[in-house]
Amino acid sequence: MATNNEEEITRKEYLEERKVLLEGRSNAFRSLEKTLVTLSAGALALSITFLHDIAPQPKQIGWMIASWSLLFISLLLMLIVFVLGVYAYDKDLEAWKAEYEKRDGKRPECLICALQILEWTSLVSFVSGSVLFAIFAVVNLPVVNLPK
Repeated sequence: MATNNEEEITRKEYLEERKVLLEGRSNAFRSLEKTLVTLSAGALALSITFLHDIAPQPKQIGWMIASWSLLFISLLLMLIVFVLGVYAYDKDLEAWKAEYEKRDGKRPECLICALQILEWTSLVSFVSGSVLFAIFAVVNLPVVNLPK
């Protein structure tokens, strides 16, 4: 913020900085989305390997089923976010074009809000599924008797 002794920022400076911040925000969300997909798929693969190689006769399989369900939901939600995200960008571009052409255009604010909810739900689902997998793994780790 400018103080009395500083020059006011120009509109051009404001728009340039805003553009940089929006690009950074967009890149951060894109990275989060890709990371969630990668980690969810990796956790599913790891859990299957764990089940096959370390705990072929698992106890309390409910933890694993719940974990798989949540990890799958996380993946599914992120795929929906990818598809709806492209749709939201298209609608936003149409709205900006309409505004530029002095026509009525409505930004897809509800859709953008829904995308944020889906992203957060996917994140919570991933974390919850990972915690449940960790519980399943601890319950099913082979007991190793150390020499006395």
